[in-house]
Amino acid sequence: MRSIVEAARRKGVRLDGHCPGLTGDDLGEYLWAGIDSDHTKNTPEVAVEKARLGMLLMLQEKCLTPELVARLRELPVLPDFCLVTDDLAADAILERGHLDHIARVALDAGLSPLTVLRALTLHPARRLGLDDRGVVAPGKRADLVLLRALEDPTPVTVVCGGQVVEAADADATAPVRNPFADSVRLSPLDEDDCRWRVELPDGEHTFRALRVNPVDTFTEPAEVVLPVRDGTVKWEGRTAVLAVYERHRRSGRRTMAPVVGFELAEGAVATTYAHDSHNLTVVATDATALRDAANRVIGSHGGICVAVAGEPVVHLPLPVGGVMSPAPAAAVARGAAAVREALHRWGWRHRNAFMSISTMTLPVSPRIKLTDKGLVRVVDRAWEPAVVRRPDRIG
Repeated sequence: MRSIVEAARRKGVRLDGHCPGLTGDDLGEYLWAGIDSDHTKNTPEVAVEKARLGMLLMLQEKCLTPELVARLRELPVLPDFCLVTDDLAADAILERGHLDHIARVALDAGLSPLTVLRALTLHPARRLGLDDRGVVAPGKRADLVLLRALEDPTPVTVVCGGQVVEAADADATAPVRNPFADSVRLSPLDEDDCRWRVELPDGEHTFRALRVNPVDTFTEPAEVVLPVRDGTVKWEGRTAVLAVYERHRRSGRRTMAPVVGFELAEGAVATTYAHDSHNLTVVATDATALRDAANRVIGSHGGICVAVAGEPVVHLPLPVGGVMSPAPAAAVARGAAAVREALHRWGWRHRNAFMSISTMTLPVSPRIKLTDKGLVRVVDRAWEPAVVRRPDRIG
């Protein structure tokens, strides 16, 4: 990581950060390394500390609370910040909007219309070194958006490079060349691939689990007691599990850990849209559903599949690198909406189900995450043992 940062600094490129909750001396060292922005969720106190130290805040929707806005406005000068999006599914964009939706949330949180416009245009342009845009002025590039009103940021007309952009062919179905069609290099899973193998004696063992919540992507450490028989964890009917399979057929690594926090029916969700490595990731309460959902995703060279007992399988193929689709936006939006509804029916009732599932493998998102190499204690930057306690053997 230090080598990556040093190479970037030598090239003079911007280093954008991901450091939720970082404070004190640790924050000072982070800034000293040259990483001077953050797009993650912080408490109002930490956000103000970062702003005071000159860190550029990139505020997502989940960050825009009235409490945070009030604390920023108490500063002698309102700091420059950007309003940004992160992980918006196609159905959410078509239904609610993109940056215009973030603008409405910011207005509702108490920011003035002109402050919001600057945070959407001028500040991001300056941050990215795009000095030829971000303002309406002579000599600048004519990238413009006409809004309905200052208080209503609904786009009316879009101008790109001086040319009005027409949306008439937005749903054109012309084939798109896909140079990343063969990036999920996994063979179909068999029954053995879905077993949780451990080197433990027979008995009841306490395993480290991830506790999810319905609001954000924080995962708290929890514990689940499960029986082990003949080197296999007997998890079905007792807990949901998170399974991660390395997708490039290089290592054959796979890991599992319990997931708690939602009451889930019999079924599974499999996805290759799973930050940051985008390995095949499955949450399941049943091994058969785990295999079926995973194999559908493998067969489509990536995507998201929800397989719930007694319901039709919902499958959104994402064959471009396993994370994107060449299909028209409206078709992808319908597929994303179907996946979201299936997840809610299954019991995964999160306000952003896509984000919740896709970040359980993100080892920079607090507090505990699972990668193909094992569990990570994110804040400590350390590996977490899969087994918390090993009680006496059952004799």
